[in-house]
Amino acid sequence: MEQKKMFSFALAALVACSVCPVSAYARDELYGKPDPTYLTTALVLDSDTSVEGDGYYWDADYHELTLSNFYLNVSSSEKGLYGISLPKDSTIILEDDNEIIVAGNYGAGIYCEGDLTFLGDGWLDITAKGAYTKGIGTSNGGEINLTQQVDLKLDVSSYGLYVYGAKGINPIISVSDEAFASIYIGNKDRAIYLIYTSKNPSDNWLHYTEAEKIDDDGESYIYLSAYQEEKEEPAEETPAAPFENPFLDIEDHWAKNAILYAVENGFMSGVTEKIFSPDTALSRASLVSILYTMEGKPEVTGNMTFLDVPADSDYADAVIWANQNKLISGYSDTEFAPDKPITREQFASILYRYEQMHGGGFSGTWAFLLDYPDASNVSSYAYEALCWMTMQNVFSGRDDGSLDPQGNVTRGETAKLLQNYLSISQSKESETK
Repeated sequence: MEQKKMFSFALAALVACSVCPVSAYARDELYGKPDPTYLTTALVLDSDTSVEGDGYYWDADYHELTLSNFYLNVSSSEKGLYGISLPKDSTIILEDDNEIIVAGNYGAGIYCEGDLTFLGDGWLDITAKGAYTKGIGTSNGGEINLTQQVDLKLDVSSYGLYVYGAKGINPIISVSDEAFASIYIGNKDRAIYLIYTSKNPSDNWLHYTEAEKIDDDGESYIYLSAYQEEKEEPAEETPAAPFENPFLDIEDHWAKNAILYAVENGFMSGVTEKIFSPDTALSRASLVSILYTMEGKPEVTGNMTFLDVPADSDYADAVIWANQNKLISGYSDTEFAPDKPITREQFASILYRYEQMHGGGFSGTWAFLLDYPDASNVSSYAYEALCWMTMQNVFSGRDDGSLDPQGNVTRGETAKLLQNYLSISQSKESETK
């Protein structure tokens, strides 16, 4: 390897640190923790001391090891031979071409006490030969993450990537971005092994796309690249049949399209299967029922306080919900008047409170001219609501130009007013996407 700086050791001293036990992938811990009494490590890095050498720099503050044209070749007849040992939560930044060769038993090219992340756009070749000698190993459930443009090549006698203490549901070994790893494992199926200490292994632990290549001699290579979800071909959607008018009394009505919109979206219905009754005045109970349906019919608690609303009526929950959320109140503590027609200013006020409940309406200082000849007839409680509703084009004047705040709202007008109002919400959603 050209221009690589030599970092070679003939090691005999023993260095005490953790070591991963040997076991098969998807096995629980059967043998307890390993015996660390015999270990040989070429380059021991810790959290206290930054160090620089040929082809490497260790930043102890950030737990970052930068390798640039780094070369390490170690061998030992002792058990537990390690090329590089790192503290937990370390990062290796690869620049240019780098190589680590380890020849011994029960060791690893690189070992980390916890999570280990590879960054950069360089290469790293690791040759790990000997009984149960891994390419890269972690303990304490340490994750191995390959990202950016990292390119690893592992030639191992035992395991390519090895994790002791896998647990939880998060990815343990992951490949992302343009990172890539090739693992030569001869004719063995030992590319990746995990020892798990949780009750059960997780399907999420391995987060990469895998491919296998077998050469002419029957030797196997495992290729790991960025995880890609399998995309199912979307089923062809059958176009929904157009909503057909089921009502006999709206065919020529000015609010026909709005009525069909309200019925198709489920917040209004006919008085019978064939009759909508568009010109009938809307009742107070009907309006709160519509808004309750638009809200998704949330669960309500509490008792009915109005004596004129039967507890078993189909609008009882809507009245409780509307009253608790201060959208509408009764004429007294015990009278709601469910069948009384709703006026235009009452409708505007209730719908405005509904808008405010969802964070809308005027905020801060505002000024708007309610420019109608009968604007003086608007009750004080409804003035702000009608200003906002006319400004947003939910409400408009009658054919004679009046606002008619005291006039009743028909069922057909209700459908049109709600269609106008909901178009505002749809516009807001499309602007945020």
